[in-house]
Amino acid sequence: LIVIVGIIIAIISRASRDYPRPSRLFYVNDFADSLTMGVEDAVLFYGENLYEDTKGEGEGQTQLVLVTFLIDSPADIANYNLTDLYREWKIGDNDMGLLVVIFYQESEEDGITYKVPYQVSYKLGTRMEAYVTTIEVDHAIRDTINVDEDPQVGALHLYVELQRIIYDKAYADVFYQIEYTEDELETY
Repeated sequence: LIVIVGIIIAIISRASRDYPRPSRLFYVNDFADSLTMGVEDAVLFYGENLYEDTKGEGEGQTQLVLVTFLIDSPADIANYNLTDLYREWKIGDNDMGLLVVIFYQESEEDGITYKVPYQVSYKLGTRMEAYVTTIEVDHAIRDTINVDEDPQVGALHLYVELQRIIYDKAYADVFYQIEYTEDELETY
């Protein structure tokens, strides 16, 4: 009887969450339809490299996953539990992951509708917290996506900056090379 009740509760709680499945790209999930194909390709490239570079190193392979959601109002953000999303998508080998969610809102100016970043939230894996602090992630957000004029450039710049922090803090012995210039970022 206890097992049956447990199964029913698990099914009900699972059904109450309405998170989409990760896209086939996994490292970039643009549910807000706000990123260009070039930005998606770059994030995918950098994400796959990070995962492969950290194979057999330290605590486990790292995954840095970028997700965008379109919200109607700021109150909608409360409907997203990043810990549940992190767990459902099984981000990071041995809990060495970082989930970054950019919430976009639509804004209209001169009759044109734009998608603009409203808030950036994140979930650090438990083991990743030993290497990367919330202060470092907050500074990366402040120094990239919140200051760049183009949200496309900001999203990619944020991803690259977080990846640099992960390499430097968690995998100091791993050689990595993230080559880009500001002009290259803008062409994405």
